[in-house]
Amino acid sequence: MTPSYTERFVALFEMHPYLPFDGLKLAHVCPYAWRTRVSEARLRFLAAGKGNIKNTQVRLENGSKRSLYTFIPT
Repeated sequence: MTPSYTERFVALFEMHPYLPFDGLKLAHVCPYAWRTRVSEARLRFLAAGKGNIKNTQVRLENGSKRSLYTFIPT
C-alpha cells in the first residue's frame, strides 16, 4: 500500500532531524495542500511524544520572506 502524504512527511522529517525544509522542497513530496500535511505530521509527532516541527521565517536579500520547517526530536 502506498503511504499517505502525511506519512511521507513524517518519514522525511524523521530521516532528517534538524534540517530545515522550505516550501519548494516540501511541495515535491506533496504538491497540493502540503502545509496541511506538515501540520498533520506535527500533530502526529506531538501525540507520540517524538518531537515537534518548528516553523521559522527568514528574510531574503530581496526583502521577501521564506518559511522553513524543521523537525526537532525530543
